[in-house]
Amino acid sequence: MILVISGMVAAFMLAIATISSPGQAARVGWALTMLVPPWICRYVGATEINSQTVVAGLAVVVIFLRPSRFKFPVFSWFDLVPLALMASSAISIAYNDSLGPTTVAKLAFLWVSPYVLGRLMVTGPEDLRELIPIAAALTTLLAMAFVFECVTGLNVWNAVLQHQGSLQSQSGQRFGLTRAEGPFSHPISAGLFLAISSPWVFTRTYQAIYQGCSKFWLLAPFMVAAGVGATLSRGPFMVFLSVIGGFAFYYYRPIRIPIVYTGIIAIAMAAVMLPSLVEMGESVESSNDIREIEIQGKTYVYSGSRHRYLLFPVYQEAIADAGWLGFGSWGTSAKHISYIHPDLRRLFGSIDNQYLLHYLNTGVVGTTTFFIMLVWLFVIFGRYAGQLKGETEFFTVASFSAVLGTSVILLTVWLASEFSFVFLLNIGLIAGLLGYARGLTETAPKRVQLFGRPLPSFDANGKAQSLPNAADQTFDKKGFN
Repeated sequence: MILVISGMVAAFMLAIATISSPGQAARVGWALTMLVPPWICRYVGATEINSQTVVAGLAVVVIFLRPSRFKFPVFSWFDLVPLALMASSAISIAYNDSLGPTTVAKLAFLWVSPYVLGRLMVTGPEDLRELIPIAAALTTLLAMAFVFECVTGLNVWNAVLQHQGSLQSQSGQRFGLTRAEGPFSHPISAGLFLAISSPWVFTRTYQAIYQGCSKFWLLAPFMVAAGVGATLSRGPFMVFLSVIGGFAFYYYRPIRIPIVYTGIIAIAMAAVMLPSLVEMGESVESSNDIREIEIQGKTYVYSGSRHRYLLFPVYQEAIADAGWLGFGSWGTSAKHISYIHPDLRRLFGSIDNQYLLHYLNTGVVGTTTFFIMLVWLFVIFGRYAGQLKGETEFFTVASFSAVLGTSVILLTVWLASEFSFVFLLNIGLIAGLLGYARGLTETAPKRVQLFGRPLPSFDANGKAQSLPNAADQTFDKKGFN
């Protein structure tokens, strides 16, 4: 089936590239893959080929077929970070095992292609404005499908394609409701994909308030919230709330210090009240899933809520031996399995902590590179986001908040390919828009500004006071360092 879908997408993208532009073909092609199940795929050696990787490859093809119609993004040093992530993984695998061509392709599709696609799709405000309507519409449609599945128990994709859903969706009900997963393989992946995609809907709502598009979009964020909630997963909803929190922190300066203090107090209280919070989480679990287990000669109470922090005593010896380059690809060798006691292998075979898993895979080098990506993104956001205007600034704030929220949630889940693509694509979008903003700083009057400024105000007639649009300013296309 992936061959049929690939052929259709290729024909569609080539047609749009001919009629309009390669950039528009990349944008529409990616947006449509939001509704295509990632589990429709084919393996070529170690490489997984699905609709998203097909679109990423085709985007490059159509751009080089029609280069005169495409505005190429300017290189920035940040563009090397995904390559460094890929390289650190490849070096670790080569050091521990053997590195074949399909493994290299797998790493390229995992770390580089989503970022590159994001950079190619949006090079400035005009590209973003073209993509917002379709991406927001498809995100909202996906959210409504999740709500429908949660209430009725019917997964439209599984029913049409005769696909067996995940165990969590089929029998992991909470509060008598089905955990929605839509076209994905797990409710958490579904919820995180939707939460990371929510900036499209929030930005469309911004346009409804300040630019006069349909008032329907005033309701859309609530629909997306319901869709994220329909997965009945705590992590995705925290990411969704982080987007709202990001707006509050960025646009309303008087509450920044209270938010910081509130966060510090909340972390302190969570540390003190951890046993009570764990028990609260266990209250929604089946009593059959709570038991006593022995780890390194000590007895622990095991539950789904305790699973994440029990990973560290379970993998204590493996963590100590990971070293600079890690184990390559954790779980592919009998040596890896030998680190875990046989009685614990079924419970802890899945490492629900991306930072721990990445450390085991790539060691100090790869994990440091991952942290550098997040810190560097934070620095350039704080430095250049304020130069953007209108919905471009609003979308950048929302996407950055979603990435930041997801980075925290990765303490409780591994970076599965079903949502890692949109996570890294968002980083590519943010990097591109911040590179555009860097160009504005080269021609605009110098001013000291960290983060944002107030949203547009309303006049006496209730009409929004428009802000200057960054697209109207001169841009010399300088990248950021």
